[in-house]
Amino acid sequence: MSDESDRSEDRYRALFNALDDGFCIIEFSEDADGTLTDYIHIEANDGYERQTGIRNIVGMAVRDLAPAEADGWIELYGNVLRTGEPIRFERHFALVERYIEVSAARLEPASLRQVSVLFRDITPRRRAEEALRVSEALARENVQRVQLALAAGAIIGTWIWEIPGNRFTVDKPFAEAFGLDPSLGRDGLTLEQVIVNVHPDDKPGLVIAMEDALARGGAYAHQYRVKRADGNYYWIEANGRVELGPDGKALSFPGVLMDVQERRAVEAERDRAAAALRALNETLEQRVAERTAELMRAEEQLRQSQKMEAVGQLTGGLAHDFNNLLAGISGALERIAARIDQGRVNELDKFIIAAQGAVRRAAALTHRLLAFSRQQTLAPKAVNMNRLVGGMLELVQRTVGPGIQVEMVGMSGLWATSVDPSQLENSLLNLCINARDAMPKGGRITIETGNRWIDHEGARQQDMQPGQYVSLCVSDNGTGMTPDVIEKAFDPFFTTKPIGQGTGLGLSMIYGFAKQSGGHVKI
Repeated sequence: MSDESDRSEDRYRALFNALDDGFCIIEFSEDADGTLTDYIHIEANDGYERQTGIRNIVGMAVRDLAPAEADGWIELYGNVLRTGEPIRFERHFALVERYIEVSAARLEPASLRQVSVLFRDITPRRRAEEALRVSEALARENVQRVQLALAAGAIIGTWIWEIPGNRFTVDKPFAEAFGLDPSLGRDGLTLEQVIVNVHPDDKPGLVIAMEDALARGGAYAHQYRVKRADGNYYWIEANGRVELGPDGKALSFPGVLMDVQERRAVEAERDRAAAALRALNETLEQRVAERTAELMRAEEQLRQSQKMEAVGQLTGGLAHDFNNLLAGISGALERIAARIDQGRVNELDKFIIAAQGAVRRAAALTHRLLAFSRQQTLAPKAVNMNRLVGGMLELVQRTVGPGIQVEMVGMSGLWATSVDPSQLENSLLNLCINARDAMPKGGRITIETGNRWIDHEGARQQDMQPGQYVSLCVSDNGTGMTPDVIEKAFDPFFTTKPIGQGTGLGLSMIYGFAKQSGGHVKI
């Protein structure tokens, strides 16, 4: 009976020697009201240090070890102690900056106030791989600790492979996990019998992993699928350790089985979701590109249509205005010729004056067209805008009439600007006349000057060079413009005034003058 007990203890010592996970037993303390206040680590294997990097954990209280996290750990494990329900969870262990997978179970009786904790580092880093090496000190662990690990639900089966005789002895959970007869596991199986139900796609990789472990010795871990009695395949993870003899040949290979079916299912679902998201992003980019190309084509068609509309409006306006001017000149000349034939030369002056007036209007129209096309002759020089505007206030006031108040807000320290002063005066007067026409019942016109810095983004949006500019603003409290009128306000011959009261070239002339002077104009 003693030999059987010794063999059983040796078996469990070897099994625990193959267990790379961290393991500890914690014991709770409570206050007078029975509230759990702290716990102390009373036992721990060497895997604890490998999985956490914390040394000499035995005898250490959690509030001393990790004060910031203590309440959370006490709540988790305290609930296991109170309910007796084992738990499995994943948690970030901030003290050591690692994520750990934990299984915890209460040790009976509950009056011991003890909980067993089995955990592993699941942080995908190199130190996690290095932590897989199992120290020979695992041999000091005893049968009770292996049984506690089994009770916690992390291990679903164990095996010992005596390599020289190719004899596997497995427990009942192992046999059930591999779809084997448990009685054969007690008597001993060959490697070929053990892996007969391994998924065909996983079997070559399993053989290679085992051959590698046998050749080098030490820790072994591998995941693969096994068919059970219900005919379905399930994912497991085998963890073991190959013991080498003095001659370097493999002698024994004990190990444990872990159930990773749920974890693999979650990972597979995550991979499917990621693939679906990638596919969606790819098609989304394609749809966006197609829609962008379509919008660009539509915008180009719109711009072309607007160009044609502007050209039509320009040519129509030119034809109309010059036809009127030519009619005035032609009519005057015909009347002059008739008076000469009649000998009434003393009546020629008024017709000559009428013809000259038509010529002057034609010259003014040509001047405005040159300004719009930015081809007029300019004579820019350094101008003090405040002084120029101040000198025009009286003229502007007489032009707009007594029913409109004109005021100027000039910025102190205004920069000088390079501009044709006469053309600037004409532009300012034109803007004030437009403001007057927008206020038939009177109102107020405000003329403002200011210094402006135009950055690269603003310059790009307004089609001008970045830098320092002087601004001249004319505002009124009149009827205003609708958005569709603002869009066309600078188009040549566009006007909202009745026939005979405007040519539609005033704002277009100002636009051309501003652009030719290196500036910008906007409403």
